[in-house]
Amino acid sequence: MKAIILCAGLGTRLKPLTDKLPKPLMPIVGRPIIENIIYTLKHCGIREIVINTHHLHGKIVDYLKDGKKFEIKVHYSYEPQILGTGGGMGNARDFFKGHETFIAHNGDVLTNLNLAPVIKAHIDTQAMATLLLCDFPPINTVTMTSSGEVVGIKGNPKEPKDSDLEMLTFTGISIMNPKILEFLPGREYGDIVDTYLKLIGLKMGSIRGYVIKNHYWRHIGNISEYFRAHQEILIEKKRLIYGKMPSSKPFYIGEGSIIEEGVLLRGFVSVGRDCVIKREATLENCIIWDGITVEEGEVLRNVILGNGMKISC
Repeated sequence: MKAIILCAGLGTRLKPLTDKLPKPLMPIVGRPIIENIIYTLKHCGIREIVINTHHLHGKIVDYLKDGKKFEIKVHYSYEPQILGTGGGMGNARDFFKGHETFIAHNGDVLTNLNLAPVIKAHIDTQAMATLLLCDFPPINTVTMTSSGEVVGIKGNPKEPKDSDLEMLTFTGISIMNPKILEFLPGREYGDIVDTYLKLIGLKMGSIRGYVIKNHYWRHIGNISEYFRAHQEILIEKKRLIYGKMPSSKPFYIGEGSIIEEGVLLRGFVSVGRDCVIKREATLENCIIWDGITVEEGEVLRNVILGNGMKISC
């Protein structure tokens, strides 16, 4: 099986953090978002992926290269102009030549989900696409029947009128039948939702849902969600695929970082690589990116420090 990770977005709602670093490379407890996605895909047997890119394309390529360090083969589909979720997949259709099921995974999603059971369910139903869904009321916009058929996406009433229906949230992960590529745009802009709605109109049951429960999932769509993810991992001990937390304490200290005498850590704190936290400094609920120096006696609470920016949360 193969997979595509969708990484071409501008990360507008995460500005100014994304001005110099593309969203997929933003560190979560010391590791880029995309790294956890790669391990999630590897966990279910994926050994070859394509990544569509646009914003700060070179930085993604410089970090991942050919994927050898992750023991996975990485290809790139660069978009001089953003093609959207549908156009981005359609533009990479040559990568999926053949008749294999493939996975589409947004590049701004954190999860510890084992995808193997979802893949099996998708193959059993022979759907064109199986959307992984969860119940997250603030953004529940997908309407699904009790038998798992998706009947509407966006533009639906907040509460389903039919008791057989429920509203759920798309997690940004889907399992695809390669035949769906025939319905996607080529080298032009297109939203995958438009393709889903077209297929629903052509044949009910073409798009199905698979509800995930008792798994960690977080969309890193804005600064508050980015901040919240660190709290969930460091304090609430939510686990990710890539490995166990190194400490029972709610603190992460990256390789090469120095915490000098008298430093006080409170709440949750994530410190990247090669940082220096000088004497008597106080960090409370802070995310510190790589290579940052916190001066002696400095007091920081509820902030993100990175790329010359200080953001209060």
